[in-house]
Amino acid sequence: MQSTFELSQNTLDTIANTEGEIGALKATNKANSEQVNAAKITAYAELISAIANAGIKLTGNGKNKHFPRAVSKRIREDLSTDGGCSDATTKRYVENSAGAFRKLDIPSANCTPSYVHQLFTDEGITSEAKLAAFVKDADAASEMEKLAQKLFGKTTVAGNFKASKFGQDDWDEFDNFYREYKAARLAADEAAAAAKAAAEAENNDVDDVIAAFEAA
Repeated sequence: MQSTFELSQNTLDTIANTEGEIGALKATNKANSEQVNAAKITAYAELISAIANAGIKLTGNGKNKHFPRAVSKRIREDLSTDGGCSDATTKRYVENSAGAFRKLDIPSANCTPSYVHQLFTDEGITSEAKLAAFVKDADAASEMEKLAQKLFGKTTVAGNFKASKFGQDDWDEFDNFYREYKAARLAADEAAAAAKAAAEAENNDVDDVIAAFEAA
């Protein structure tokens, strides 16, 4: 499916029309930034939903996860030829969309543009610049920070705190499990260290015996 992936004409028409609208807004009035940003987010929502509904999966690991090369190439070609986008614009579309897949809960089917738009809204993403910042900042988070964010929540790129779905009862339960599993881990580490020390001592004893025989 991924090797034959292509954007539908409807998606390309939507993005082309949106890019045309953006160009017109920029040309007529530099104060139209809110409209420009809203239009760009609409285009991203359309593109991401189309990719999701095609069943495209990211390849690679961690922050290096990306669309398969053939898919990225096809998206850029389609956006360049039928989407009214420059090479630089298509590059941003591909990179930021892949980042959105890494960091947002995007379904693999029945994904509508309005659903993606709501995900953006929840994260305070109202422009392409904020989407790029969200992807970059999220990639920079350590595994421990991601665990804490999942448990308590995190600050969006808009500066608002988005609370997690968990509350005090969940945190209390986590505390109990944290103590239980930490104690088990420490005990296991201690047992492993003791076993290693015993094995090394036994090997040393054997080496001493062999050395004594060789010296005799």
